[in-house]
Amino acid sequence: MKKHIKVTAYLLAAVLIVSGVAVCCDTEKAEAKKVRLNRTKLAMYVSQKYKLELIGTKKNVKWTSGKKKVASVTKKGVVRAKTVGKTKITAKAGKKKYVCKVTVRVDASAKPTTKPTTKPTTKPTIKPKQSPIPTPQASNIKTLATTEVASNIVTLVEIIPDSDYIIFNVTNNNKKPVSMYKINYQFCNSEGTIVKTGNKSGYAIGAGNKQVLVEYIGASYASQISLGKSVLSISDKENVNYVDVTSQCTISHSKTLDGDIAITFVNDDSQTVSIDTSIVLYNEAGNPVGARYTSRSLEPGKTEFDTVIVPFDEATHNKITYSSYKVFNHAYKYQS
Repeated sequence: MKKHIKVTAYLLAAVLIVSGVAVCCDTEKAEAKKVRLNRTKLAMYVSQKYKLELIGTKKNVKWTSGKKKVASVTKKGVVRAKTVGKTKITAKAGKKKYVCKVTVRVDASAKPTTKPTTKPTTKPTIKPKQSPIPTPQASNIKTLATTEVASNIVTLVEIIPDSDYIIFNVTNNNKKPVSMYKINYQFCNSEGTIVKTGNKSGYAIGAGNKQVLVEYIGASYASQISLGKSVLSISDKENVNYVDVTSQCTISHSKTLDGDIAITFVNDDSQTVSIDTSIVLYNEAGNPVGARYTSRSLEPGKTEFDTVIVPFDEATHNKITYSSYKVFNHAYKYQS
């Protein structure tokens, strides 16, 4: 009898041990399933930032980039796009690894040169209204011009505090369209020391029309700029023929759940067109707090979707707060 009781006890103990192990394993698996990255794929432009997060764990996370030259990542998971290419950002928590595939896209300032060969099959009839051009404060900046036409292209500069971008507000005061113009800039600090040089091109601006151009400078440079010590040089090109086809494109936009700007581009023209898009973010007072720029070549009849990521605050590594935004689109094509 005692022997029978012992055997029964051993069997019960074994069952409990096996059950405990199974429950433990199931619990660990369930916990493992809960751990995930907030993004597993990420498309970015050069200089953009995005904060990755490993959700569902309290363990210390180690972040690494497969190609630091393409995109780097900080100890807090903030990814910064550096050059065009693809890489993988890995988050390691304990023995587990989680991967986000990052694609850094072609520089937005690149201009397409291809010519179309086909015609679109469909044409939407509703055209969106273009955002009105804001009236900027006059800037005390010296401007040089290479030609009489260039001298009638008035450019005012807006510096956005704590932003990587500046805004060029351009007006064509000529009595004829200008096919192509270039803004060469030399920004200096209050002591007259050169901070940043570069250039920005504009295309197919009509007589009396205005364009908003957003240019990447870098926050560390932009914060030092003194417009009174800086200088612009405006030039134009008459031997090229770009024409405005903004009215032949349907472009719509909306704010996403993450606060980014989703844009849909439709080319209704019979030829391939280039579309330049400048996005300016504003606070409640109506002052610019951030900006973005994107450009694309779109074949006839084609539709493209894009999400423009809102800038990040350097101090908090969170997206900046804004109350409203405006999207300035300009479509043009080369006509031989």
